[in-house]
Amino acid sequence: DAMVRLHTATALLTLGAKETKATTILKEGLVDASVQVRLEAARSAGRLGKQVETLIPQLMSAMDEESDADVKWADVEALGSAGTAAAPAVPRLVALLERPELQPCAAETLGRIGQPAASALPHLAKLLNSNEPEIQWSGARAMVLIGGKEAKPVVPFLIAHLEKAPRGRELYQLTWLLGLLGPVADEAVPELEAARFRDNELATMAIWAIRPREKFPWQLGYWADRDCDLWLFADYIDRM
Repeated sequence: DAMVRLHTATALLTLGAKETKATTILKEGLVDASVQVRLEAARSAGRLGKQVETLIPQLMSAMDEESDADVKWADVEALGSAGTAAAPAVPRLVALLERPELQPCAAETLGRIGQPAASALPHLAKLLNSNEPEIQWSGARAMVLIGGKEAKPVVPFLIAHLEKAPRGRELYQLTWLLGLLGPVADEAVPELEAARFRDNELATMAIWAIRPREKFPWQLGYWADRDCDLWLFADYIDRM
């Protein structure tokens, strides 16, 4: 049974086995005549973690030749799980940004590749003008994860949303995205200062991440008087 073989191969590789037969089964699955088998092979590849690196050439080829939209999406997602090792796929992924139905997953994968995908930043910036929020935010997140000075066009987009974001999930996400950009997001500091009245801790940590050399968080007004504040502080250090 193809599904049993795919899942067994995935389990072996996930456990760290140097099993050439398991790798061969996944490679063959990516080009199988059955759409369902190809889909499951791509999803299985995406679950391999670091081990997926051995399948990058096959995933790139499968992505190029795939006619089924769901399978192509899964191929793209699997490449994203390889992180920076998937850098050779950047030109192909940039080309997929021209296809609206694949823009979110192509953008997400470029973001997961990170700095080696810097050449995609001008193309991702165009997604910020989309009428579809999902496409806008996939582009914005990818630009933040790639980072660098060339990611600066995403800052006004994030500021515009920060201005009207109430306390809660959206504000939480926006402060993280601006914080991850670091000094590139310096122009957002005044709006983050204003946001402190909605969530002092989140906004303060973002300001610190953007201007880390000026003051420590507790000098900016971070009140670490609750366990959750200590957790956020530790989490911020870990992510930055």
